[in-house]
Amino acid sequence: MRLFIIEERPKEEREFSVAVVIPTLNRPKELLLTLEQLKGQTLKPKIVIIVDSSHDLIDTSIYNTGWSLFHVKSTVRSSAVQRNIGMKMLENSIFDFLLFHDDDMDISPNYIFRMVESFKLGEGVVGVSGIALSGDEEDLLIKKKREKSTLFIRPGTVTKGGINVPVTRLDGSIVECDWLIGCSMWRKLSAKVYFESKLTGYAIFEDVIFSMKVKREEKAKLLVNTGIAIRHRREGSNSTDTFSKKRDWIVNRFIASRLLPENIWYSRMWIINVLYLFFTLLRIPLNPKVYFIEFKGLLAGISIILRAYE
Repeated sequence: MRLFIIEERPKEEREFSVAVVIPTLNRPKELLLTLEQLKGQTLKPKIVIIVDSSHDLIDTSIYNTGWSLFHVKSTVRSSAVQRNIGMKMLENSIFDFLLFHDDDMDISPNYIFRMVESFKLGEGVVGVSGIALSGDEEDLLIKKKREKSTLFIRPGTVTKGGINVPVTRLDGSIVECDWLIGCSMWRKLSAKVYFESKLTGYAIFEDVIFSMKVKREEKAKLLVNTGIAIRHRREGSNSTDTFSKKRDWIVNRFIASRLLPENIWYSRMWIINVLYLFFTLLRIPLNPKVYFIEFKGLLAGISIILRAYE
């Protein structure tokens, strides 16, 4: 079964068209800033789809100029499901590349252009991502000191340094990986591959499961361009309460453990959260207000797992 349609390109240079899907939840300021940055791209998107599971939808109509903007409501709070909704809306649309973007990432004006250009760096490339940082660029210097503390010593891993991509440096190199993490761009997908719909909330691991499925079934090439950096906004608001976050973390880790190969350390992360449940229980007397909520969230997650897989 083919997952991708890779069209023949004309020899002459032309401007490629890009579609963007953005899942969002209760972060109106971050969403509007993200739209501003997309508007300022040297290669502007052709289509932008916002799949919003917020309590109240903000008005984004003022941004509906120069591209096709769709802002739809989702009753399901799952970034994986919200991405799937956006993909299904694009099934009959004409575009070259699909960018999965988050609502709290800062990007440079040439971000989309450089991502598209990365597809020219190798034959058979169907997925590309850059380096995602949690703060300022100088933070990378601190993280590089911990580079030796890796769980795997091969491309396609996440280091203890905290950089959530399969590479630990910003040196402009191109690295072929087993999976992509964070915001990623893909050649136009067919309608036959989607993100794992069982993942809930922020849906951590959705990128790992999605891209590994593509690589395994299609024998596709996935690249990380370490010359492209995007950054999480430090001032960004937290759209998920502590109870829901802890509940979703343990559920999603368990789902990942059933879908990912055993040699992937991600597939065993849910065990750490089970241990964290008991650790959190012991810490409740230190700060009852914080740790009791965390404990209840973890316990609720384990309850969901037991009911679903009994």
